[in-house]
Amino acid sequence: ILGSNITRDGERIWLGWNFLDGLMKLEWKGETAGRFAADGPVAQVYDALVERLADSHEVFVFPYDWRRPIEDEAGRLAVEVEKALLARSGSSQPVRMLTHSMGALVARTMRLQRPDVWDRMMRRDGARLLMLGPPNGGSWAPMQLLKGDDGFGNAMVAFGALFRNARARAVLAGLPGLMQVQAGLDDPHLQLRLAST
Repeated sequence: ILGSNITRDGERIWLGWNFLDGLMKLEWKGETAGRFAADGPVAQVYDALVERLADSHEVFVFPYDWRRPIEDEAGRLAVEVEKALLARSGSSQPVRMLTHSMGALVARTMRLQRPDVWDRMMRRDGARLLMLGPPNGGSWAPMQLLKGDDGFGNAMVAFGALFRNARARAVLAGLPGLMQVQAGLDDPHLQLRLAST
């Protein structure tokens, strides 16, 4: 969650200096393409891992827009996996995916949406999906961000939306991808599927 940088109109909003009082720029308005793009993984978190893997693998990083519905980004992932499979058609080299946190949900959703691509990938010897810390049962992080129960979330709101705490949390609540990760969405007693909750 929040592990990919996001740009708007080519300007990095998350995670960069422009995030200072820039959280509102991440607001989801149902856009389908254009203004926003995933701009690589957050370097401080992933660079060392990518460098280590590059010692023995050809590494392609798949940043995704964690604001968007997971299904949208899973469709983009399927396209990239198809390209990787095609590039290896002569050698039959496998495609392996290493995912972290919400990225695992993107990969699992790709499997559900595009079983044809998944099956082609998995037919090759050595193909696999390795999920590190997948929130398979959901995560309470979105609710902690919204309620202010989390130091990181509070800092994010404080620096990202100076003096607009309630508005900032409303923007976060409107990010479909982030909210899809919320644990307990199907619990009828919690009613977390309702925006009013």
